[in-house]
Amino acid sequence: MSIFRSILKHATRPMRAKSHGIIGERRVSSQLESLSSEDDEQKQIYNLILVDEYGMSHQIDHIAIRKNGIFCIETKSYIGRVFGDKESERWIQRLYTGEKHEFYSPLKQNETHCRKISNILGPDYRVNSLVVMVKNNAANINCENVINISQLKAYLFSFDNGVILSTEKIEYVYNKLLNSASDMTNAEHARNVKK
Repeated sequence: MSIFRSILKHATRPMRAKSHGIIGERRVSSQLESLSSEDDEQKQIYNLILVDEYGMSHQIDHIAIRKNGIFCIETKSYIGRVFGDKESERWIQRLYTGEKHEFYSPLKQNETHCRKISNILGPDYRVNSLVVMVKNNAANINCENVINISQLKAYLFSFDNGVILSTEKIEYVYNKLLNSASDMTNAEHARNVKK
């Protein structure tokens, strides 16, 4: 690879990663929308930004509110093979070119999101963490709540931890979270995270 091509590839990596992320989030949104058409009890919220008492912002990709629970969904569009488990702070991505990258565990990231949602809703509502791998490469991740996008519908349909939310509770959770949303933009959130 020429030096120019190498520099260009390195310089455009953040842009490419962002566009892969947006496409991945749209694919998960599409799956959730099709579930809604099958089950009119389900409500979903996309791209919810919450600001905590310390002024820190948290961007939540998706929340699905269903009869069988509240699901905080983190979408990941990593390519290659991904290795991780519930306990690890850092996960590993191995690209087919041989490159290896470490990144913060999406499970740990999503646990923070779940806590923020729980703080808003109170102790009567359990929030379930779910990480969806858009590239269907969750095979090397040892955790039951990290799934491939191809498994999303079946996972949500079959999930059972004994919780049953009434139509009224689904509406309450939906409205409570929407009313708690910040009007911060994604760009402002990104700047806030960097700080």
